[in-house]
Formats: sequence, C-alpha cells, structure tokens
Amino acid sequence: MKLKSATVWWLVARGLLALHALFAFIAWFNLPERIPTHFGMGGEADAWSGRSLWTWFMFVAISLGFHLLFSLLILPGALRFWNIPEKERFLRLTPEQQRPVVELKRSFAGAATVCLTVVMLALQIGIYLTAQGHTKGLPWYIQIALFGPAIGLVIGVFFWMNAMERVIVKASSSE
Repeated sequence: MKLKSATVWWLVARGLLALHALFAFIAWFNLPERIPTHFGMGGEADAWSGRSLWTWFMFVAISLGFHLLFSLLILPGALRFWNIPEKERFLRLTPEQQRPVVELKRSFAGAATVCLTVVMLALQIGIYLTAQGHTKGLPWYIQIALFGPAIGLVIGVFFWMNAMERVIVKASSSE
C-alpha cells in the first residue's frame, strides 16, 4: 500500500506534535524558576520571567493551534475559503476533477504544519537549554531549526501554488 504525500506529511506532523508535547511535559519538571522569554538578534536571552504553565506550554498550544487550523482548512466544506490561483475555475470543477488540487492542498497544509511545529519545538528546546544554563542563548543549530523551515515554507508556497495552477488549468481544459 502506497501512502499519499499528504498522508505522510500529516503523520509526521502529528508525530512531531506528540514529541513536542512529551518534551514540554518532561522538561517542565526540570525547569528553574526563571526562564528566558525573549532573545535578541544575536540569539542571546535578553528577557526573563518566572516559570508558569502558560509561558512554558504556550508553544505546544501554538503548535496544536496550527494543527487544528490547517486540519479545518482542508475539510471539503472549506474549499471556498482557500486562496489559490484560478480559484473560480477550481470551484467550477467537478469533485473528481478537484481531487488532485485538494491532494496538493492537503500536502501543503501538512508540510506547513510540520514546518511550524519544528519551529515551535526548536524554540522550546532553545529556551530549555538557556534556562538550564547550558547556553547563553539560542545555539546555532536551534537558529537553523527556527529559520530553515520558515524559509523552506516561503519557497514551498511558490512551488505548490504553481503546481495547483497547472493542475486546475489542465483539469478545466479537459471539461
């Protein structure tokens, strides 16, 4: 059985969300009373606050929020809310003709969810390392994990949009 690209992205996204929640839960019991809440341009912690459930678990909540948002946006009833090229053409297609575009959109939403979860998890790991005194700020590998997925997502938007436009135009010309 071959898994669809979108299914793989969503499985990875859910696995990362579970890993993120598990890390946050386990790390909570080892956090000092003060944790960094802001990092300057050089990656060094420049603001600290007291440990609280909100300041620590908000990153998991944000990851979960992205999962829920993107999950809702790929539901069949949400098609009219999509911002895609050739939207009017797409909406005139039959459900069968729309299927490849929907699959592309599901793949993009899954990939975006993976990227955003990686960013939130990396930031939380960086905060933990800094709070524990292992580093003075965000290590280079955390900074790569923060900015790499974001840059990849921005670049990916162009490729996915281009692919969706090609599929929509092809499907509408075969009507």
